[in-house]
Amino acid sequence: MLRFLLTGGFSSVFVAWFFLVVIRLPLLIHGLPMIQPELNWLLIGERLHRGFMIYTETWDSLSPLSAGVYALIDILFGRSQTAYHIIAMLLVMLQSAYFSMFLQRHELYTERTHLPALLYCLCATLFYDFYTLSPVLLGLTFLLIGLNALFTQLDRDDVDDEAFGIGFYLSMATLFYIPFGWFIGFAFVALVLLSAVRLRKFLLLLFGFTLPLAILLLSFYLVNEYDAIYFNWIAVFWERYSVIYADFKTFIIILQPLGLLLVLAASQLIGGNTRFINYQIRCQQAMFMWLLAAGVSLFFADDFAPYVFLVFVPPVAFFGTYYFALVRKAWLGELVFWLLLVYIGFNNLGKFYLPASATLWNDTALIVKKNPEHYNFRQKRLLVIGQGLDEYKDNIPATPYLTWRLSRRHFENLDSYTTVIDLYNNFLQDPPEVIVDKHNIVPTLFKRLPALGQEYSKGTDPNVYFRKSPIKTAKH
Repeated sequence: MLRFLLTGGFSSVFVAWFFLVVIRLPLLIHGLPMIQPELNWLLIGERLHRGFMIYTETWDSLSPLSAGVYALIDILFGRSQTAYHIIAMLLVMLQSAYFSMFLQRHELYTERTHLPALLYCLCATLFYDFYTLSPVLLGLTFLLIGLNALFTQLDRDDVDDEAFGIGFYLSMATLFYIPFGWFIGFAFVALVLLSAVRLRKFLLLLFGFTLPLAILLLSFYLVNEYDAIYFNWIAVFWERYSVIYADFKTFIIILQPLGLLLVLAASQLIGGNTRFINYQIRCQQAMFMWLLAAGVSLFFADDFAPYVFLVFVPPVAFFGTYYFALVRKAWLGELVFWLLLVYIGFNNLGKFYLPASATLWNDTALIVKKNPEHYNFRQKRLLVIGQGLDEYKDNIPATPYLTWRLSRRHFENLDSYTTVIDLYNNFLQDPPEVIVDKHNIVPTLFKRLPALGQEYSKGTDPNVYFRKSPIKTAKH
């Protein structure tokens, strides 16, 4: 089996896709639980579809191109978790085929092989939250295109025409997932250490990276909304504020196959009898720098869930192929491959088809929970003052205040006249029918804005407020 995958033609890519579908399809049919970040993306796509702009009228740190994709999906399919899963699977198929083909084109292995496509598909299926259409997965597409351009630049060191493309594709990846901005450092160091140093090359790299970002920032500046994108997207990136959805043990259990493949590959590349040309060695060094950049990007992830480790999938598939191609004992390679397959199957199917005691990880913080029984409101325009999105699952978000860590600068600053006026205007533009107050802020808010307080009354739950009269003006 492994020998066929190592030496087979493009048919090996179809085998990789077959494994991907076989592992994912049972869970897609069974139904996957909705995760907290996924609900957030669905809500943002819905708000943008309703006509509310990202950052100005929807306060969240999601990168702009990802927000645009989610809005397009909401236009086409509505609030559909299934659409996210199907599109994500198709995207993984395309990424794996593209990744494998450009590695083969650059002749980075001793044999022509499409095994990287299979390892890519398997590593992109480590855990069920890898299945959704995350910003990491979206941005990874442009990282791969940038990596292909970097390998081309390393191969054609006498010209600099790929440098602009490298910077441009890395910038596009950043517009999908802002921690990917650190990969410009990866590209810069790789070009400094692994190619001829020419000023023109680095100017093209810098220009390619800054151009899309400059266009985005200039567009917000021209409509006098630069502060919105700065406070809700750029400043959040530097704050290094992360919502952690799993404990350390859970991350280790889920992700240890990635580390194991890297260790095994290192043992073959360092201790084995290998003969690589200079270009192949430089590409290996570039992929090692990718690992370092990926590690740095983790520290700036705003949602720290297992899916953020998708950025490690390309280098693990790249180096893992070396292990299976170079290992001398064929039976050992087969054993490692099937153990990897069984482990991935356990990680995925065990969650839903085995008793809870059989699973070793804790994902309760990751999954969206059911609302309490006394929250008997459904399909209402809702505002939640506090951390968590569970209440939004069966309701429609109202006002810009979707993400609590950004909304706090208004709700915890009610002594400021300007803040109170901004709050009032935001309520007028998109008034909620229900307010869930987790921090007992509403009494102070209504004291500052008595006209607003007259519109609401307490429900049976002291922290829930209902609007007295129907909403007359709001965007659809």
